[in-house]
This record gives sequence, structure tokens and C-alpha cells, in this order.
Amino acid sequence: FSANITGLSPATTYHFRAKADGGVHGIATGADMTFTTATTTPAITTDNATGVTSSNVTLNGNLTSLGTATTVRVFFEYGTTISYGSTTIPQSTNAPGPFSANLTGLEPGTTYHFRANADGGVHGLATGDNMSFTTTIIRPTITTDNATDITSNSATLNANLTSLGTAPFVSVFFDWGLAADNYTATTTWVTKSTPGAFSSTVTGLSANTTYYFRAKADGGVVHGMATGDNVSFITRTPPAVSTDNATSITPTNATLKGNLTSLGTATTVNVFFEYGTTTSYGSATIPQSTNATGAFSANITGLSSGTTYYFRANADGGVHGTGTGDNMTLTALTGPTVITSAATSTSTNSTTLKGNLTSLGTATTVNVSFEYGTTIGYENTTAVQVMAATGAFSANLTGLSSETTYHFRAKADAGVHGIAYGLDMTFTTLAPTVG
Repeated sequence: FSANITGLSPATTYHFRAKADGGVHGIATGADMTFTTATTTPAITTDNATGVTSSNVTLNGNLTSLGTATTVRVFFEYGTTISYGSTTIPQSTNAPGPFSANLTGLEPGTTYHFRANADGGVHGLATGDNMSFTTTIIRPTITTDNATDITSNSATLNANLTSLGTAPFVSVFFDWGLAADNYTATTTWVTKSTPGAFSSTVTGLSANTTYYFRAKADGGVVHGMATGDNVSFITRTPPAVSTDNATSITPTNATLKGNLTSLGTATTVNVFFEYGTTTSYGSATIPQSTNATGAFSANITGLSSGTTYYFRANADGGVHGTGTGDNMTLTALTGPTVITSAATSTSTNSTTLKGNLTSLGTATTVNVSFEYGTTIGYENTTAVQVMAATGAFSANLTGLSSETTYHFRAKADAGVHGIAYGLDMTFTTLAPTVG
């Protein structure tokens, strides 16, 4: 004989025994036996993740059956490998249906694995299929700004890192070159951890030349690279100048001359001369400002006679650059040299002054004479004698006062070549003869 029983609890051990009741004939009881009711594991599926951003996601699953459990705890395992390593907070449910969990603080540009789980306790654990998602990245953003501080051979490139995107830091730099589609140079990379402006100065450029550049921000392999718009600039043109022959050369002075042939891209130019006894120069004239092309000059003084000087014209256009003329030379003239000799043939009212022209210097002719008087201020000058060669010269004086001391000195005047004087000397006229 048998009997069906229902309403039992799953996963439960029950005891039972058979019994036969014969009334007055007695009751018989079979031996005790047991059975345990079976269980059914919950059923679950892992669904696609939704709402994926660079750091957040919503994991989705569906509890399709509680099995024999009355309450099931659902949750997700997740991690960057199929070993997972992390779990969401379990959610209790007593009915089948979809469920989800939000994750935050994820790494951008990273692939994560996940699966849904349903824990029915003694009724068993159900696991959904493994699935994956990849968090998004946000590339840096950057703008290329206009170049500044442009000269004939340099410029400052400017840009603005407007966002790092999802990168913790970004390397910024510039591509630049002579063509927008063929950059040939890159500035030094600079690491930035915050948005903001940055710049880099490039040098060694050619004057009056168009250059192209663009800013770039590299967030690495994960976060990507941003490129700003292409921008161009034209380097400035320096002024042009020539050095002309010096004029008005004396033993100590000269007039340097030059010609500003072009202002370049400058509106105002400062012109001046460098000069000195070597091609390193060492001295410069006071700059003269001009806003037009044309000749200019400067007088220099304090030269050493017979010395060769080097000089060249310069035109300073500021940021537009400097133009330099050819090197030229001048030699300061050499003045004559003269000696005052002792007077001879001195009488009561006359004498003969004597001198010696020992050098003409750089002159071809020299005007020699004597200055004389009763003081060293002299008061009189003898007639000029023109000499084309060195040698002695003299002048006769008459009408002098007797018994008087006179001062005199020889003079050699070579014009622009200079004037030389002999040493001061004296003579005294004789007393009149009595009787």
C-alpha cells in the first residue's frame, strides 16, 4: 500500500513508518525510516550593462526562477579579469524579475567582466554567464592660440589646454614647420595636471618666412590625444643698412657714414655705428631714431693719431631684428712734429727765430711759423712758410724792444692732419750801445 503526501518543505528530512490497526486484534508499527525532500536551484541570466561612462556603469540581470527558495539574494561579481574580485551589495527578492546595480569609481578606458548571481541558501546558488563592458574615455581638449613675441628669428607659440578629459595628467607640446601638412619640428613636452594656458619659444627661424604650428595634448594610449587647429605666423624682416666711407678724418676725429636702405617690417629704426681698433669694436655711437630710409652719420672723437679703426653701421629694428653693414676701416691722420731751436743773431731790436720740422705726419705740406711775445700767451705770429719736406726753418724779427725777454715757439699747421708746437723758449734783446 502507499500514500502521496504534499505540502512538504523542500530540503527537509522527514521521518515515517507504516502502521496497521487490526482493532481488537491489535496495532502493528513498521520500523522508522526517513526521506529528505529535494531542492530546485534558482535560475538567473546576466544581461548587457547599460549607462557605461568613463567611471560609472549599470549592471543588469534577471532572476527567472527562485527555484524552491522563497527568498533569493541577487548580486553581481565584477573585476578586470574573470576572477572578478569584487561584488555588489546583495539584494533580497521573493519574486522573479530583473534587477540591477550601479558601479562608480571605475577606471576609464578599461574592460571589466561581470556576472549575475542568485543565492537561494540551501536551495543552491545560480550563476549567469560572464559578460563584459569597457568604460569610455574622454580625450583632452586643446586650442591653438596666436603666436606672440614674433621677431625676425624667433616666436612664442601659445595654446590652452581646456580639459584633461579622463587623463590624470597630459603632455602638451607643439608641432611646427614650414608647411601645415608637413611639420618638421616638435617643442619639448611639458606635463600638465590641470587645464590652462601654456607656451613655448622657438628660435633659429628665418626672417620674413611663414611658419605653421599646432598644439597637441597627449593623454597616453588610454585617454587619447587632442590636436588644436593649425595656426600660422610670419617672422619679421630686419632693416637693411650699408656702411659708407668715413669722412672728415683728423688725428683725433672722424665722421662715420652709413645708409639705411630698408626699415624691413619696422616703423622706426635706431641707427648707430660700432667702432674700435679690432673687429670686436668695443665702442658705439649714440643711436639715432629714424622712420625713413636714407643716409646717416656720426662724429667720433678721441682717436689716436696714426691708428687704424674698424667700424660698421647698424640698424636696430627691435623685435624686427638688426641689420649690420659691412666692416670698413679708417686710419686717423698723423700730425706734424716740430722743434723750437735757440734764437740767433739777437741784437737790441732784432733776432732770428729758428725751428725744425721733423715730420709732416700724413700731410703733404705743412705751414710753419713762430708764435712770440713777452708772455707765454704770445701775442704775435710770423708769416707762414709752406714746407713740403722736413727740415730747418727760421724767421727774422725786427722792431723789438731792447733789454726785453721774449717767449717764442715753433708751430707746424697741417690743417686736418693736426697742429704741432715746439717747446717754449726765450731770448733777451741787448741793451743799447752808449757813446
